[in-house]
Amino acid sequence: MKKVLYILGSLNEEDVVWFASVGQVHTIDAGSRLVEAGEPLTQLKILLEGKFGVYLEDGPALASLGAGDVVGEMSLVEKKPPSTTVVAEQPGRYLSIPLALLQDRLQTDIAFAARLYKAMALFLSDRLRETTHRLDVNLRTGSAPDSPDAEEEFSESDEIDEAVLDNVHLAGSRMRRLVQLIETGAS
Repeated sequence: MKKVLYILGSLNEEDVVWFASVGQVHTIDAGSRLVEAGEPLTQLKILLEGKFGVYLEDGPALASLGAGDVVGEMSLVEKKPPSTTVVAEQPGRYLSIPLALLQDRLQTDIAFAARLYKAMALFLSDRLRETTHRLDVNLRTGSAPDSPDAEEEFSESDEIDEAVLDNVHLAGSRMRRLVQLIETGAS
């Protein structure tokens, strides 16, 4: 859920309306793949409902995603196919925004590009810090990533940056606004 705090907290009302106007809502059944590792992405996806697992090949789930999470941001930045597969663990809904339209807007609206890229940089930096902390805990304790001791230490590092906290209320209201615009078909 942190992704939506970074992204929608950095965007403005016009950006939210634009996402709702160019995006399309999709439903997905449990067990269906939202993203396939190695397959190029053509859409940025904002999860609206459901629970999704993130997998590397046939291994255990690396992460769990839900409402407010964004899928495809790394492919937007580096134009490489995803390295993980995302599977719906329960029925869900998501908003897809064509990457081609998003790229066009990033090229023509410099202020939008600055807001979106800053949000993604903050999120990716936070994810790298969390991953580094997890590796450090695993190396120091010799514990498995999913052990109770490791999880306790990981949760201590799960704090949100103060700059993001300042925008939490904005992100929440923008997420509600995005869903409202989608539901009513208004823009």
